[in-house]
Amino acid sequence: MSLTALFLILDLCGCKKGGRGNDIKDAELGMVAWTQTMLDTSVDSLVAGDGFLDGNRVGILLNGSGYDTCMNVFVYEGGSWCGNAVSLTAEDACVYGFSPASLPVTGEAVVPSCSNRTIPVKIVNPEYFGGENQADYMWAVSALGGKTAVVNRSKSTASLVFMHALSKITFSIKLDDNVKGTAMLTGITLDKGGDGSFYCNSGIMSFDVSPACRLSGLSSVGELNFSGGCPLYNNTYSNVDVLVAPVAADNITVSITMEINGTSCTSSQILPVKTETSNLESWEAGKNYIYKIVTNGDELYIKGSVSITDWGKSDGGSVEVN
Repeated sequence: MSLTALFLILDLCGCKKGGRGNDIKDAELGMVAWTQTMLDTSVDSLVAGDGFLDGNRVGILLNGSGYDTCMNVFVYEGGSWCGNAVSLTAEDACVYGFSPASLPVTGEAVVPSCSNRTIPVKIVNPEYFGGENQADYMWAVSALGGKTAVVNRSKSTASLVFMHALSKITFSIKLDDNVKGTAMLTGITLDKGGDGSFYCNSGIMSFDVSPACRLSGLSSVGELNFSGGCPLYNNTYSNVDVLVAPVAADNITVSITMEINGTSCTSSQILPVKTETSNLESWEAGKNYIYKIVTNGDELYIKGSVSITDWGKSDGGSVEVN
């Protein structure tokens, strides 16, 4: 499956204002989004570019000497992105992007540190299936060339590609053929035991560091817990997505709790690290790791190797088994 990137074109063109030989351009920050298909799985992480809804917001950070505007918010309305006016001078300003501009559920604004080029992040634990409270944090510094985007009075357009900062884990679960009656998945626990840690709670996301150091300051915990209600069937796989901070992929035990005909049961298994071509070292930012599980309630069996694919939009539901 291919990967999809979201490119944002920031158009900072506008009218001139005279003034003692030091003209300044006032520009209405406009943004056009489109998608481009790539097969380069080495890219730090990627975001699908379609399916925006009116009211979606992303933040744009300007950093440069003499620039009064530090942050701007773009809002998607009627098929286009709208932002406030920005004044450009002859001095360069570096352009950074982040998403979301406000947190899910609470609507609290995400306020960046302009001098440090960071934003605050929070990795929620415990969380619901599908990441109901978890922000899908993304960052952008440039197009795929890897250089920071720069604008000034004579160069008023910057291209950005937004990258996911988290990993998406999909558990695709079905019942063993011998299970009869109704079944409901109610909980998933990921356990590192004494061999390592997951990362959650409050931290920061930095724009101009290596991908491995993108998130920092998070707390170490031994397990992550997810809950909800997802029906399970014999003839279809039910998909449950969870978002986690990147972490080493070895020695992770998954435990699933479910109710079969009203009786609660739990089963556990160590997640495999073998892929189709190699062994998996870590859950990386922007990648979707898929584990296919068959369970009878007391035992679970993980089918085949772990699959790695692009960051899709699945948020649960069932996939028919052909």
